[in-house]
Amino acid sequence: MVRTSTGTTGVARNTRIATFTTGTLLLDLDGTLVDSDRVIERSWLRWAALEQFDPVDVLPSVHGRPGNQVMIDLRPGTPPQLAASDYAELRRQQSAETKFVRALPGAEELLTCLPGHSWAVVASCDRDLALARLRGAGLPMPQVLITSDDVSSGKPTPECYLAAAEALDVHPASCVVVEDASPGVAAAREAGMFVIGVGRRTASGDPRPHWHVDSLTQLRVVAGPDGLRGAVHEPVSNR
Repeated sequence: MVRTSTGTTGVARNTRIATFTTGTLLLDLDGTLVDSDRVIERSWLRWAALEQFDPVDVLPSVHGRPGNQVMIDLRPGTPPQLAASDYAELRRQQSAETKFVRALPGAEELLTCLPGHSWAVVASCDRDLALARLRGAGLPMPQVLITSDDVSSGKPTPECYLAAAEALDVHPASCVVVEDASPGVAAAREAGMFVIGVGRRTASGDPRPHWHVDSLTQLRVVAGPDGLRGAVHEPVSNR
């Protein structure tokens, strides 16, 4: 189980801090570890223009979910084979633009302090694209990487996070998830995991993460004999 506590620190005791102890950290990729918004949204804007969709109706739904599922939702009745073919073109476009992907502040510092057996990346894109973005951002490679290639149903269903827990041989309730998008928060909570939301998309989304921070720079984790000890500075609690 994840153990948590909250309190204050500093001379004036006016800085809020929350702490947790866990065995495993599961991290979303896009929007959590890497800034790929520009690449993702540009490819979806091309698709929206081709399909004569208003971008306002498309962009809010593209983050945190497998692209072929987004296409089927936006075009009800689309044969899965056609959605897969169209999404393959989107993936090709995004793969060609990994030079624009950057590590988000705090991501490299966080990952480099984690033992390899204690964390995994859980991405909504396919494996090749996830690896390309990790390499492009200069981030450490996880021993466990779960992508859309590994599950039959992506976020917001819990299958991807349950698969990560199984791959690491840990109980889902012992995992802390870091997510930037509501579909991922929903998936992790449905899996019975503790969720820390990061960035603007989880600040007011539904469902809410247990805690929320603006940036990974507010999250510090160290490895100890009893697992990972984490501290979250100035968290917003939604418990």
